[in-house]
Amino acid sequence: MKIAMPILDLPTESKMSGGYIVHAMANAYVRRGHYVCVFSPCAKPDNGLYDYRKVDAQKPLRTFRFAWNLRKIDFSGFDIIHAQGDDYWLWGKHFPFHIRTMHGSCLVEAFKISGVKNKLRMLLLYGSEILATLVADKTVCVSKNTIKYYPWLKTVIPNGVDVASFAAMQEQEQKSDSGNQNLETNRSVASQNNMIIDHCSLINEKYSMAKCPQPQSTQSAKSVDDSCPVSVTSSETISPNSSPSVSSVSSVAKSSIPTILFVGTYGNRKRGKLLIEIFARDILPKLPAAQLWMVCSDAPPAANVSVLGRISQQELINRYRRAWAFCLPSTYEGFGIPYIEAMAAGTAVVASPNVGAVEVTRNGQDGLVVADDKLGQTLLQVLTDETLRHKLEAAGLERVKDFDLNKVCEQYEEIYTGLIKKNNPSTDYADDAD
Repeated sequence: MKIAMPILDLPTESKMSGGYIVHAMANAYVRRGHYVCVFSPCAKPDNGLYDYRKVDAQKPLRTFRFAWNLRKIDFSGFDIIHAQGDDYWLWGKHFPFHIRTMHGSCLVEAFKISGVKNKLRMLLLYGSEILATLVADKTVCVSKNTIKYYPWLKTVIPNGVDVASFAAMQEQEQKSDSGNQNLETNRSVASQNNMIIDHCSLINEKYSMAKCPQPQSTQSAKSVDDSCPVSVTSSETISPNSSPSVSSVSSVAKSSIPTILFVGTYGNRKRGKLLIEIFARDILPKLPAAQLWMVCSDAPPAANVSVLGRISQQELINRYRRAWAFCLPSTYEGFGIPYIEAMAAGTAVVASPNVGAVEVTRNGQDGLVVADDKLGQTLLQVLTDETLRHKLEAAGLERVKDFDLNKVCEQYEEIYTGLIKKNNPSTDYADDAD
């Protein structure tokens, strides 16, 4: 199957979750035997297995320019357009079948964000979301709380996480003291990587199209400090259509000191500022050696707080693994990808009662969801109570099975196939993964 995936942001130039979702899903589809081309103004990540085409999107009104420029592209060579946003101009018989995924509601964000200009922009984007549901052949919401803002929609498919890239290799942990054994492991991983690259190259060669060239891309990667050694299993080392068992993931060596991880922004709805204040007020007086790792660029310096800025995906995964607790006290998440990333990494989750966190944790069964005035006390309890922490880690590892990326792809593939066969009953994609 030939799939076009337009997205405004990609991980090379933006922290927006949509770009990470598309990047991971596109790689998963290629491993599953499909041809994928991503259309974006951002550079292609170095580890992208898919084809790529650059789409112009200059400021001002970058979002709307990108949406309009998508309409100018000839998508006739594709079976499916799967968009995560900015697709509201893609109507007309000359476009292939069109799927849209809704990750939340800009209407809610309009009430959460500060500034009149920002609120107006969100309201305008909410209007574009409404239009997109009318333009697309099928619209899918990532959560039950998201579907509330589009009551005429019925289908929910959650966001997924590539479990393989977050799961620790038990063998690698056990052999960490043996240089020779580690060398053999690395050689094995490299061999598997080459096999996957060869497989994906054959797929893209089979579906190569002149209008979707392979450009050079760059991606900056920040090195990991000595206190956080990298021991990461690349998502590209698994075979197509395979997914590791989450329950077989071994416990990763955590940081030697109590550590909280935050992934988001200092201001606005992610509320990194609130977490820094709570850390200083409630955690440090009781645990003077504790650390707060902030994966953001806009936080000011503070005692025992490491502001990491933009980091590579590899380092992010390692931070997730080594942290004792993950906390994102956001006021609104349509879904909340970082929560399931933390679960996949075997790290306890603590969240504020936003609708995304409540749904992902099943109302606190798989992570702790507490009000602001209880957040500091709860984080302190997680850091000091090893039994509670391990219970939350185990619950998260079990829950994340529901968000396995391969399961998510399978659900979308059923939609793709259903739409295509409805129009052309003789179509058969059984041989596409050969």
